[in-house]
Amino acid sequence: MKRAAEKSVSNILNESFENGYENSLEGLTGPPVLMRALCDVANVNPELMILLEPGVFELKVGSNSFQTRVLEGDLFGGRVEFKYQGYKEELDELGVEYWQDVSLFNR
Repeated sequence: MKRAAEKSVSNILNESFENGYENSLEGLTGPPVLMRALCDVANVNPELMILLEPGVFELKVGSNSFQTRVLEGDLFGGRVEFKYQGYKEELDELGVEYWQDVSLFNR
């Protein structure tokens, strides 16, 4: 957790994102940052790991072994949707920019 917090702070201060998650909150401080921290601590190439897939993973650090579990997210059994059909089109009609299409940093 300490490494994830350090990486998150570094990403914010340096305006950098995890690969594949550019200009997203996830890429600054979300699950990809946690996975990167786990890989750093376990000295594992993150490209060799299955990123953010549900399951139990064993990490070896020196002679110690640790387990981490990634839970499967199901959006409350399909009861929750974050964007309805036509959401982005409606924003376009109203002249409102979609928040993920706007830079997270005001520069």
